[in-house]
Amino acid sequence: MFSHIMIGARDLEAMVAFYDAVLAPFDMWRAEELGNIDEAGVIWRKGERRWPQFALRRPINGLPATWGNGVQISFAAPSRGAVDLAWATAIRKGALDEGAPALREK
Repeated sequence: MFSHIMIGARDLEAMVAFYDAVLAPFDMWRAEELGNIDEAGVIWRKGERRWPQFALRRPINGLPATWGNGVQISFAAPSRGAVDLAWATAIRKGALDEGAPALREK
């Protein structure tokens, strides 16, 4: 099990708004107000649990954040409806469609 996943963001405010909406169906909520963010970045948690966390921030090295081709981050969903709602929200908020949610054969 991972403790946290952090991704880089060029436009932190836009990414925070995106993930606030997309993570809500998974019952994950931002731990801090945007004005209170430190070097740990913006963190979402599930309920009162400290771990696991999903986080984003501007890159520490000051270089622009870039996309990771082949990177996939998956969240455990409480229901199929939550999956569909999160996916539809992500698409509506500007995510690219590389295939609708579905069970995939191994």
